[in-house]
Formats: sequence, C-alpha cells, structure tokens
Amino acid sequence: MIGIKDLMSRTGIGTILAQSVCNYLKPLAYPDQITVGAKVKSIGKSSFVLEYIIVSEKIGVSASGEEVIVIYDYNNSKKTELPLGIKEAIEKV
Repeated sequence: MIGIKDLMSRTGIGTILAQSVCNYLKPLAYPDQITVGAKVKSIGKSSFVLEYIIVSEKIGVSASGEEVIVIYDYNNSKKTELPLGIKEAIEKV
C-alpha cells in the first residue's frame, strides 16, 4: 500500500490524472485470456508515470499505454512535491 488515500484525508494532498494514452494494437475477442501488466516507468519531483500492457493468450500484445499522475494539493489548487514516504513506497512497487 502506497498511502496516498491516507495522505489525502490528512492533508488534502492526493493525485490527479494529468495524461492518459492508450495504443490499441490488436482487437480482443471472446473467448480469450488476457494479462494486464503495470509498472512505474519514472518518478519526478511532483509526478510519476505508470506504464501498462495488455497481452492476449491468442494474439499477444493487444494494447499498451501510460498515465502521468501528478501529486496535487487540493486545498491550494496546485501541484506539489511528491512526499518522500510516498516516493519511497512507489519505488518499491
């Protein structure tokens, strides 16, 4: 657990989705089994990037994408620095 929900309830600092990209490569069709993978691609001063991939047992990679998540101070309506404890928790993922 990263602790962002607790941080939000205590301080008003949470996350906001700044960008989302999905590259649709091949269509999925039923029946099939898929695996969805996610990893932290990079961590910045006030944001981090998540990378995703969807793999079908039948056709291989079906889609890929990434999201930019910004640490946001909802009380002051602006981005803010990534708290050290949250950054360390993200690095462990």
